[in-house]
Amino acid sequence: MRIIAAALLALALCGCAAKKLVTPLDVLDTTRAGPYYQVKRGGVTFAMEPLSYREDADNLGGKLLPVWIVIVNATQENITVSHSQFTLRDQWGSEYQLWKKTQFYIFLNGRNFSFFYYGPFPFLWWPWWEYEESRDRPVYRAWDGQAKAGPGVILPEGTVRPGQSVRGAILFKVTPSEYMKYTVSWKPFPGKAPYEIMFTAGSA
Repeated sequence: MRIIAAALLALALCGCAAKKLVTPLDVLDTTRAGPYYQVKRGGVTFAMEPLSYREDADNLGGKLLPVWIVIVNATQENITVSHSQFTLRDQWGSEYQLWKKTQFYIFLNGRNFSFFYYGPFPFLWWPWWEYEESRDRPVYRAWDGQAKAGPGVILPEGTVRPGQSVRGAILFKVTPSEYMKYTVSWKPFPGKAPYEIMFTAGSA
């Protein structure tokens, strides 16, 4: 009986890859807005949405960390968004490489909610009951581990015109530790401070 029980336990453990939770932290200049955590400065909003994914996701290969980003341009000028503007570092200052392949198409479905907004500013409206439900705890967007390469890109690169927004995932080459804090930085303007959001990537 002990041998059978041990075999069943081993089989169960082998088939259960850990779920990771990418959780932004509302520290420093970061504030909460619905499901998003955002930094607003000079008419530009840099936001991050909590994300859940499985370590064995086919499109991550156990070596990539997805971060879901939203950028809103409420200025009167165009903003250029490039993947090269993003960096990731841990609490000890170690930096991690950005995954550069762009032919990657994803579908992301919210867990416990559905939210679609096609206007220029994604934070103007949020269902009150949803906000009440998720005010004290993050609401995680679920990563589709079976998504295949397609005609889109993860986070669109190019010009974001006044009143427009872009959103999508960027991937970093790192196997995150649940004991570490990470900071994603976006530096669109040379000579000016980057927009930064700190987060953890712990197990569910």
